[in-house]
Amino acid sequence: MKMLNISKAYSKVRLVARGKPLYKNPLHIHTLAKLEILTRAASHLAFLSVQLLALSEARGGNIYQGEVRFAPGSAPALLRVITPLAKAVTAKLSLAVISESAEALGGVGYLENEEPLNIARLLRDAQVLTIWEGTTNVLVTDLVATLTRTTPNPEDQSISVFNEWVRENLTNYTRGGSGHADGVLEQCKVSIWGEWEKMKKKLENGSREELTGAGRKILWQMSWVVIGVLLLVDARLDPEPSAVEVARRWVFEGFLHDRANTSKDRAADAEIVFPNEMRRTKL
Repeated sequence: MKMLNISKAYSKVRLVARGKPLYKNPLHIHTLAKLEILTRAASHLAFLSVQLLALSEARGGNIYQGEVRFAPGSAPALLRVITPLAKAVTAKLSLAVISESAEALGGVGYLENEEPLNIARLLRDAQVLTIWEGTTNVLVTDLVATLTRTTPNPEDQSISVFNEWVRENLTNYTRGGSGHADGVLEQCKVSIWGEWEKMKKKLENGSREELTGAGRKILWQMSWVVIGVLLLVDARLDPEPSAVEVARRWVFEGFLHDRANTSKDRAADAEIVFPNEMRRTKL
């Protein structure tokens, strides 16, 4: 987040062709918007882990659950699934965002002269996330083992508990916004649920060896579902149009998809990257 904020601030003061600030370049602002979405995704995933840990340790105590729904007693099983997933995915996303943010600064992004803005150190130190905190393959293997572990009661199995969490939060609809926003979020909901159902069948029918071999793909598919659910819940509560746009882009563009950048997209890019500034210019 620090790296992205430095890059965003730099884009407002760095002048390029014809004296325009860098953020006015449509490709640059589109890149920053992508990084903003990845940062929000990682933040939501990290705080879901924190929330599940709090619920697991509360043991029935009075604790505020927030807007994300959890079935009674499901937190420990969900935490067991989310922990390796969140550690692996937030580490990978952090590396991607930090590296791209440094690149967005050009040569400045590799200098170490000013300690408060020691970007090169951040770029270097971030590598430890995927190396020391459990390599990606170790975390993926643990995730697959958790998902395939059987229990005496089928309803207590990790896949069943996770399935109920996805279903509950996709159907927990509270937004009272515009018809367009509601329509977009409904499309997101249908897409997330459809992808999860296909993935659930593969997890239930595949052997542990097969699933472990495809573990990295499972990691990213499952994280796409989890983060999609969290961004959808956030968009239903947030009155800002950018929240809906972030959810839409995550679901329909995500990791694998890209398309031509239209003028409407460019306006949305600016809203995502600099929401406060864009709001003031409209007043």
